[in-house]
Amino acid sequence: MDNPLLTQREIEARILEPVLEVLTERLGREEARALLGKALCAQSRRQGAKTAQDLGRNDLEAFKSVVARWNEGGALELSFRRDDPEALEFDVTRCAFAEAYERLGLEDLGTVLSCHRDFAFLEGFNPDLVLERETTLMEGGACCPFRYRRR
Repeated sequence: MDNPLLTQREIEARILEPVLEVLTERLGREEARALLGKALCAQSRRQGAKTAQDLGRNDLEAFKSVVARWNEGGALELSFRRDDPEALEFDVTRCAFAEAYERLGLEDLGTVLSCHRDFAFLEGFNPDLVLERETTLMEGGACCPFRYRRR
């Protein structure tokens, strides 16, 4: 994609909001969100696999280019804690994605539209890597603590 990821996510949110409204009317809030989340995670898994294929590798060093894409245009404030062949650890202390969802009135959907996709993307990128993240800014956490490691 030529658009920064933040722009892409804003476009997706505007398209998915009315779809989610219709699904919610028909299926109820929880089922509609579960279906949307399942679809987005499936797409993210495919994107992760394609990204690894395009990069020609799927290690933590290559994954840093993914983090750089997330941060295009200064979308994130990052504080790196560890960066070596065994682990990539950083905290996101400001997230323009969360700010965009709030501006769109969709702050309650941010985790479905963005956060949950991180795990699926990584699974597609390299199933031998794991992400540990106990909270996010969108869930009210002080930061998003990303902890990537080899399984």
